[in-house]
Amino acid sequence: MAMTREELLALPATIKVPQLAKALDVSTTYVYRMIKEDRLPVPMHQLGSNFKFPTAPLLDYLGIRDEGSDPTPPVQGETMTTPKGTVIVSTKRYKVRGRSILGADLIAGARLFGVGA
Repeated sequence: MAMTREELLALPATIKVPQLAKALDVSTTYVYRMIKEDRLPVPMHQLGSNFKFPTAPLLDYLGIRDEGSDPTPPVQGETMTTPKGTVIVSTKRYKVRGRSILGADLIAGARLFGVGA
């Protein structure tokens, strides 16, 4: 059975394969198959033979937001300069690790983690 919204929001910062499987409502075998085939919908960190998954990207993938902790949303047309000098425009889409992400989401994430100018 899939996890409830409250259970998902209560997850720690990183989770292991069984928790990811439960959150995605799939079997652990299927998660390991996705790892092997490089088809995971969320980032993965391997520590030896252990796999860890950051919870924040999982919640984003599932469309779960904690209304109490969202950063101020960027306004249309707002820009941000990254530490490397790239200008991000809130209304434009960017390719990040093979995924298309709206500039507004990049700006909101930067605000959340205190990155950029």
